[in-house]
Amino acid sequence: FSRAADRGDQSGMYNLAQIFYFGNGVAQSYEKAVEWYTKAAERGHPKSMVNLGVMYEMGYAVEQSYDSALKWYKDAVSEGSVKAMVNIGNLYSSGKIEKDYTQALSWYEKAADKEDSVAMYYVGLLYAQGRGMEQDYSKALYWFQRSANRDYVNAMYYVGVMYENGLGTQKNKDEGEFWKSRAIGMGFIE
Repeated sequence: FSRAADRGDQSGMYNLAQIFYFGNGVAQSYEKAVEWYTKAAERGHPKSMVNLGVMYEMGYAVEQSYDSALKWYKDAVSEGSVKAMVNIGNLYSSGKIEKDYTQALSWYEKAADKEDSVAMYYVGLLYAQGRGMEQDYSKALYWFQRSANRDYVNAMYYVGVMYENGLGTQKNKDEGEFWKSRAIGMGFIE
């Protein structure tokens, strides 16, 4: 990967950054990871843009900056990254840039339209909690179910909870247990 990166290959740069980020066969170095993510991101590599955004969001080897994270995520979105859409939604829902559930929902819905199961889960969560909109258990269940059908374990668990408690649907203990057991069987921890 080093030779490819030195030749200016985006994928080589990204892979080298990953090696340094995780310390695979080398000493872990967030500084070198940032260096190579930046080089690849500046050449238009969307995964590098997302990972660089994460580095800024978390403050790994760079000064923590939610504005810089947002900038890199938006650049990644312009290159087609669905993951970046979810990350932008998270910035808004957590209040890291400004707490704005309407903006969060908008970004999650964009990612959900691209069939992202995590985004579908977050849309369901906002409806279930009534954040940025009126609480709507039926819509929450719809989004949780779509996410669960794509094997997202958190959504599976919430589908189970909703059935067990009759939220947005008729109460159905058996259906609730089915979904909760499935989630736990796939690694969900209560």
